[in-house]
Amino acid sequence: MRISPTRFSCILYSAFGLLVTPSPTARAANSRARNDILATLRPSHPRLYLLDSDLPQVKKAIALDPVIKEWYDELEGVAEKMLTEPPAEYKLTGPRLLSQSRAALRRISTLAGLYRLDGDRRKAERARRELLAISAFPDWHPPLGLPREPP
Repeated sequence: MRISPTRFSCILYSAFGLLVTPSPTARAANSRARNDILATLRPSHPRLYLLDSDLPQVKKAIALDPVIKEWYDELEGVAEKMLTEPPAEYKLTGPRLLSQSRAALRRISTLAGLYRLDGDRRKAERARRELLAISAFPDWHPPLGLPREPP
């Protein structure tokens, strides 16, 4: 069964998340803040999906678990294709940028996450180019009925 790249990224990062057990402090914060999502954030920065301390455990899981290895290999293939895609453009679909922002988020998350796992500088540089491209957008939500010209 073939899975879309977006769903695949979500599954893989979820699987990695299952490998990481929350600290007692994080569990306590979660129980205190069931209605306050901001209270669940780690107070230190950067707020990453995957901490440096988690990387050895994730790499071990990729090496030892055939299913995780298969997911990882497929995600690597998706990343290789992303390296050749152009960065997001300020291109409205109707009155929205949603398709562009979703594509940028998918590429940045995938490429940056894989860079943290394998150290491939091409992925880091491509994620950086994507960030620079979208940070140059004049806005993120043009006023309805007033589409803007690209910069």
